[in-house]
Amino acid sequence: MIKRIIIVFILALAVFNGSIFVYADSDVKVNDTLYDARVKNISNRRYFDAVKEAIKEAKESIYMTMYIIQASGKGNKRKVDELLDELARAKERGVEVKVILDENIDFTNKGRKTLKAEMKSLNAYRFLKEKGIDVYYDESSIYTHAKAIVIDREIVIAGSTNWTNTSLERSFEVTTFTKSKPLAEEILEEFKDIEIREGVDEFIEEKDAISVSMDFLEGP
Repeated sequence: MIKRIIIVFILALAVFNGSIFVYADSDVKVNDTLYDARVKNISNRRYFDAVKEAIKEAKESIYMTMYIIQASGKGNKRKVDELLDELARAKERGVEVKVILDENIDFTNKGRKTLKAEMKSLNAYRFLKEKGIDVYYDESSIYTHAKAIVIDREIVIAGSTNWTNTSLERSFEVTTFTKSKPLAEEILEEFKDIEIREGVDEFIEEKDAISVSMDFLEGP
């Protein structure tokens, strides 16, 4: 009986406040607008061709945030590298291209007795930098898990697909291709909330020398 009274009291408070879920931060802006839009499904293997073509047809701008871009960094180019090449060509023809990546560092063994710190998407970061593209990492305290591209402030490509060969060639992924200027503008406003890491190039140079003993990690 007491438990039931407590539940009723909590629900009453929620109704009094106008919603069961309340943001503590009054500055949080919630937009529940439903936009008129043209949408198509580009899930799984449809993603690559659709995105490559959209980048190729971009006229003014390409803004994207991607959790992982797994460039090969070698001569044997695969689908991810083709998409990166398309971004570079867009930049060459005068399209504004900006990319935000997640910075969080991985530690990989690769058969050695030490673990080497490897920043996610490092090969892609270096490639885009070399091509004169504005590319950034987020602050290390932030977890940028979005996989979203906004083209010409009208097209929004968003879903689960990372730019990795696994995502593009094997994994089950769900992504939509949406034409909606209001939605595109709203997503771009969301991008502005991502804090950018300062001095990342100097950090990368230092990172190349970092290693951690496997004995330390495997010890008691």
